[in-house]
Amino acid sequence: MPIKTRCENFIKDTGVSTTQFCKRIGLSVSGFNRWKHNDLKIADSTEKRISDYLKKFNY
Repeated sequence: MPIKTRCENFIKDTGVSTTQFCKRIGLSVSGFNRWKHNDLKIADSTEKRISDYLKKFNY
């Protein structure tokens, strides 16, 4: 499953705010939203950090 979909599912299922999610993954809210809408390319290391965080919760 694509990482953006995993992020959306995590936020929706857990009820965590986008702001809190971004704090936990170390990405600004504006950067996250720009990435989510394909306006920003994030570094591979950032994508790995997000993926590793989501894997802790089986997403």
